[in-house]
Amino acid sequence: MSGKVAILTGGNSGLGFSLAQQLACKGVKVILAVRNPQRGLMARSKIVHYIKKETNIDPPLDSVQVYHCDLSSLESVREFVTSVQIMLSSNPKVKKVVNQVGIELVTETQETYPVIDFLINNAGSIYPTHR
Repeated sequence: MSGKVAILTGGNSGLGFSLAQQLACKGVKVILAVRNPQRGLMARSKIVHYIKKETNIDPPLDSVQVYHCDLSSLESVREFVTSVQIMLSSNPKVKKVVNQVGIELVTETQETYPVIDFLINNAGSIYPTHR
C-alpha cells in the first residue's frame, strides 16, 4: 500500500488510532485530522513508535501528519481541506478517507446544540470527502 494516502478524522484515539497505526505500518501516508493538535501530535508519536517496533525501520518524517480540523466549525474544515489540497498538489490522489463517528457531548440547554450536533456528526465529516 506504499505510496497511497489516507485521511482520518478521529485518528488520534480509539478505532481511528488503531486504523492509523495499521495503515502507516503498511506504508500508507496517514493524515490525522484532529480537533486537538496536541493530542494529534501525541498520537503521531505513538504511531511512529509503533511503526518502528513492528517493522524495525524508521518511517519517513512525513509518513504521519497532523492537521487541525474542528468538525464543529465549517471554517476550520475548509482550512483543513485547503491545507491538504496544497500539500497533496504533487500527488492529488487520496486513496482512503475515513470519517470517524464520534460523540460530542453538548448540553441541550445551549442555543446552538442542534447546529453543533449536525456539524460534528454530519456536515463536518462529509464536507472534506466532497472537496
